[in-house]
Amino acid sequence: VEGLVVDGIKDKLWEVNEPKVKVDAFLAEYEKEKSEADLALLYKRNLNEKRARFGFEITGGATYMQGDYKNPVAKPMGRGAAKFFFTPGFNISASGNVFKLGNKNKLDVGYATLDLNFEFLILPQDVFTPFVYAGTGVGFNSKYENVHSKVQGGLGFEYLVTNHFGIKAYGEYNLNFSDMIDYVDNGVRDDYYWRFGIGMTYYFPKSYKYKKK
Repeated sequence: VEGLVVDGIKDKLWEVNEPKVKVDAFLAEYEKEKSEADLALLYKRNLNEKRARFGFEITGGATYMQGDYKNPVAKPMGRGAAKFFFTPGFNISASGNVFKLGNKNKLDVGYATLDLNFEFLILPQDVFTPFVYAGTGVGFNSKYENVHSKVQGGLGFEYLVTNHFGIKAYGEYNLNFSDMIDYVDNGVRDDYYWRFGIGMTYYFPKSYKYKKK
């Protein structure tokens, strides 16, 4: 019925007691929404808003050291993070990370970092979306010593099982402004390491809608 009424307005079969500017704006918005709905139906995509503004993430995985020692080995890591979405596709994430770094027969040390990232979801209204992020952080060892600053960036993907529960996997590069992460100051390059994680994000129920531009 709505489509018939709109078509009648477009074909000037019906008269609308509103200024022409408002009528034209209404018709343009209707055509835009109709095109998006047709495209979503064509590709079997539900483009409704899914994620709430607040989320909590837990992940586990492995780290891989790149420092002054040879033969790095994978070591365990864990992360807990809180997220706040400014828009459906853009959020800020604050996380605490605990992990170990190691080289065969040389290094086996524990660290923690506090990180702040800005994250961009490429397909925020899809159940499956790639994402990229970057930020900065501070790290320290298990004795709260060897404090250092760093920058990090990563990419991954998330699959929404429901609107409140997502499964994710990611890889992350961490560049430290210190050559003493492995307790050896050698060469001209600062130490860095990789983190790879798999986990879940819980999105709290929402009672609002994002503002549309």
